[in-house]
Amino acid sequence: MLRFALSRCAGLILPLLLLAVMVLALAPDPGAAAARALGALPRTAGLVALVLALGYGVGVPLGLAAAMPAGGPVPSRLLGGAGRALAAVSGGVPGFLAVAAAVALAGGAGAAPHVPAAALALALAPLTEAARLARNALAAQAGAGFVLAARSRGMDERTVLALYARPPAAAAALASLGPVGAAVLCGAVAAEVLFGLPGCGAVLVGALHGGDGGTAVAAFAALAALALLLHVGGAVAAARFDPRRLVP
Repeated sequence: MLRFALSRCAGLILPLLLLAVMVLALAPDPGAAAARALGALPRTAGLVALVLALGYGVGVPLGLAAAMPAGGPVPSRLLGGAGRALAAVSGGVPGFLAVAAAVALAGGAGAAPHVPAAALALALAPLTEAARLARNALAAQAGAGFVLAARSRGMDERTVLALYARPPAAAAALASLGPVGAAVLCGAVAAEVLFGLPGCGAVLVGALHGGDGGTAVAAFAALAALALLLHVGGAVAAARFDPRRLVP
């Protein structure tokens, strides 16, 4: 698994090294610029992790419920209906617009509970996208050969899907953590500026406004490294559910 994770990092190592060289070239004090960026990065990483945990932790189960066959107990039908509703609006709630709407509805950034409001607003986009991806992936698995073989042996369709099709469907949804996480990261930068949160995105924007190119590049490099970790984390999480993804 470690070799698999490292293979996913290889393509972005050179761009990160180039960004580090730019920090050395542009910043009068590269150490101080890096310290400001890296010191604020854990706050941004924490916000992004909270948003993705909310979005995928709720969206994936609801999306899987949405693709299950009709019938079943009432709670399952209600969860399926919620998943279908979320999947239907996927892509219609960009994170930064949700943050701006939350600020406007709260009557300004000062009136909103900062981190909870930002996390809830940003979670709308990954929530709907995770539900759509999980629903579509499970629906595609319903016609797979191993599912048809299990049904031919007399197994109930819902049982077959729950036991054999849900893991690869969940893996397909988790594989999107990289691109979806990068979009959430962009929204987190907007959230930090609008809500006044002291994260790496706020450092980036502040440095750009202040003409501090070295700190701006350092903050951008830190955010790029976080985006790389999200891509690797998504690939590893997907491989945990579907080991076939470990094969190159």
